[in-house]
Amino acid sequence: MFKSIQHKIITSHITQIIIIDDDFVEDITKLPSYIVIDAGFFIKFYESKSLNVPANLVLYFKYISSKYQSISVQNQIDWNYKYNSSYKPYAIEIEKYFLLL
Repeated sequence: MFKSIQHKIITSHITQIIIIDDDFVEDITKLPSYIVIDAGFFIKFYESKSLNVPANLVLYFKYISSKYQSISVQNQIDWNYKYNSSYKPYAIEIEKYFLLL
């Protein structure tokens, strides 16, 4: 399950992203530096690994809200529901995970 994410701009053209999970550490480099590590990126990443997207996205939202206190979990849910089409197929299952917490 998701643990944390690190984002480091190497140059004006290259970004390094490290996703730390219980089962792996993924080092993604050579991405354009304007890449934003948002829920859309995160969903695509976990889909490509065939892992449980809703459960990991819940942990990602909690991680972001703990790291950036001005970004609440509810703000992330609301924003993604309105503007992120890749979030919507998982919305109901994500709500169920939050109810279990």
